Amino acid sequence: MGYVHCNADQCYFFDWEDGALSLILLCVYDCLLTGPKEKVLKAKTKFIRLFDCKDIGEMKEYVGCVIERGKGWLKMTQPTQLWKFEDEFDLQTH
Repeated sequence: MGYVHCNADQCYFFDWEDGALSLILLCVYDCLLTGPKEKVLKAKTKFIRLFDCKDIGEMKEYVGCVIERGKGWLKMTQPTQLWKFEDEFDLQTH
């Protein structure tokens, strides 16, 4: 599909095309495609043809991460994990 496997993380694939980054993130039964819309649609179509999978639409959460989008940016945070750390270590962050 033209994506490069990341040596540092076995579940991460990337592709730079025309100055734009596209990512494929895999976690057991979940797959997240992100990048320029045309590239994501092309990859999604190929995935559905190659594998037994379905499109569940725009993701708002992925493997414990909250996903926020804006024009030209994507932010993934783990607020639940941070709350667990705050509780476990009695941190006062608010």
